[in-house]
Amino acid sequence: LGLRFERVIVKNNNSKDNDDDEIFEVWLEDVECYAVHDLKQWEEEEKKEGESASSLLGYFFLDIFPRDGKYSHQCVYPLRPSYVTVGNDTNDGDSSADSHRVLPACVNIGNLSRGTDGKPSMLRFREVETFFHEF
Repeated sequence: LGLRFERVIVKNNNSKDNDDDEIFEVWLEDVECYAVHDLKQWEEEEKKEGESASSLLGYFFLDIFPRDGKYSHQCVYPLRPSYVTVGNDTNDGDSSADSHRVLPACVNIGNLSRGTDGKPSMLRFREVETFFHEF
């Protein structure tokens, strides 16, 4: 796919360390968040220390375990579109100073088998096929 997925540590509202550009709250403890990077660009950035995260393409959430009241089948929904905010014009006519790109986010919602007794789940073939279809 040419992508790299890095799990994002989700912070809660009580966290004192709010220096990150993106802080995510999730609707349930089981939900996971991943940053999606362009693999080739990410590898080039890794060779250079101190580079910005220009390889970051967006965010991907996984909500894959069943629960009461949850949508009953596998699907993907957009959570936030990608867009560029319009900056305020300065006296010199440069409006790009306050403009920035907001990255997209989506969620893969499913009802896959949950592991039990500390053992991982053994997914049925149809579950794997459906997950990758939605992915």
